[in-house]
Amino acid sequence: MRKVHAALEWLRINNPLYKDIPVYTLADIENKIAQQLDGQTSATSTTGSALLKKLNDASRSYLYENFSVQPLSSDYPADVLVDYQMDKVHGQSTNIFDAELDMNAFPELFPTGEHGMKDTKRGTKIGTSEYIKSRVLHKDLRFRLNINYLFHSFQVQEVSKHVPQHWSHA
Repeated sequence: MRKVHAALEWLRINNPLYKDIPVYTLADIENKIAQQLDGQTSATSTTGSALLKKLNDASRSYLYENFSVQPLSSDYPADVLVDYQMDKVHGQSTNIFDAELDMNAFPELFPTGEHGMKDTKRGTKIGTSEYIKSRVLHKDLRFRLNINYLFHSFQVQEVSKHVPQHWSHA
């Protein structure tokens, strides 16, 4: 927990994209974890911005057997089945043409919030393909080993091929 707290503090100080994250003390984090473990604050509630919701008995069916997430924890006996389903996300969706999208989505790859795909401060302007190629072939293995980043880069490349240039700056 101390390492996570230290990492958030570091990001808040060193990465301008994280300057507005709330400041929590270790005691605050411990209280939140204790509340979740006691069931007082559920990360799986259907209210608010939770991404998972716990299925009740009426919702469980053969249809959901292959589309549920089950906890992999020794805290649950093998004969207890707990099903979760992805909840509908409410609110404003992310703009795929956002200049800071990759830096926001992958803070572990861009810890200082700089040098993203659409960096406007870059001295030499390069295209999306050249940027992705430089990241994947770079001696720093983090980019080519992060499967989510690779899929994100592929999706951005595919979209940029099929979208008129003047739309990508909206």
